[in-house]
Amino acid sequence: MFSAPRCTALAIFASYFFLIIFLFTLILRSVYTRFRAFEGHKTRPIAFLGLALCSFAQTWYWMFRFLIWSFRSYESLAETTASAPLFRLTDWLMHTELFEQAWATVCLGDLNWWWSEQLCLYTAGALTVFFYIEGRRWDIPHTWAYMLLGQVVAISVASSLFFLALSLSPAPSTTSRKGVTRVSLTLYLPLLLSFATIFATPYTVGTPNFLPNLLAMHALLVIPLIPLDHIMLLPMRVSTLYGVLTALSLVFRLRTTLPLISFPSHFVRDAWVVLQDTHPAQSSIGWDVVWSTIAFLVWVRGGWKEMGAALGLSVGVCAPAVWRSLEEERIEAKAGKEA
Repeated sequence: MFSAPRCTALAIFASYFFLIIFLFTLILRSVYTRFRAFEGHKTRPIAFLGLALCSFAQTWYWMFRFLIWSFRSYESLAETTASAPLFRLTDWLMHTELFEQAWATVCLGDLNWWWSEQLCLYTAGALTVFFYIEGRRWDIPHTWAYMLLGQVVAISVASSLFFLALSLSPAPSTTSRKGVTRVSLTLYLPLLLSFATIFATPYTVGTPNFLPNLLAMHALLVIPLIPLDHIMLLPMRVSTLYGVLTALSLVFRLRTTLPLISFPSHFVRDAWVVLQDTHPAQSSIGWDVVWSTIAFLVWVRGGWKEMGAALGLSVGVCAPAVWRSLEEERIEAKAGKEA
């Protein structure tokens, strides 16, 4: 008999994919509208579309590998298994915490966390601020949907699509370009709290606090992007916030990386092994880091300095530093025009 728990498990699993389809539809419809109205060269937009497709293909190749691994792992340990495929599927879903299982894998182990922390810092730091600021500046609709898509699909896919939307925005002379130079406590407090959850993550693996900490990390990043009129409480300059995030990310990365680089050649080799050969969940998030870094460098037209910082310190440190510099240049240019 197909019981209520089986129906619930199957409905939750299916709703995850329906959510992905909904978010893609919402974002791509908006992007397509901009694409049809865009009159400039389409080289950059096509490049970001290509990056989104490539990152989606690789990260989700590994994601499906993880689902297969999880299913086989469950059945290998189960005392009995059902004969009907749908019953086997629902048995697996009812007895496996997929979200927690995947994240426990990518947080347990120094090199595993070395990869995963990069994505957490980039998302909780520079990318959320960038979505908020540039989304308002260039009138990008549904910025919350990009962040949510990044959390349920891949940050590299969401960021590439956001860069695509920005590259299709009207020329500066025809867009409203809302001047956002300061942000409220309602933006930066959730980010700082999210950084606290990132700090705690490797210490909570295997404890009852692990899942609540993870859920808090994810939820805190969507809150600032909800389209509400934020009251300007304790405002902070955007460039200052980027600077704070750069400093915090640098401290986090040094804390994670320095113990691992006693033997640099071994470190590079071992990091590659963890990325490619240890576990499909780790490969999915690791390649998400790689594609997110590539998309960021393409967006900022990164030179050797940006490339070195992104590869050496991670995109989580490089991105807020670069965007802080660009924000300062924008403020100086605006002041020069008004003088």
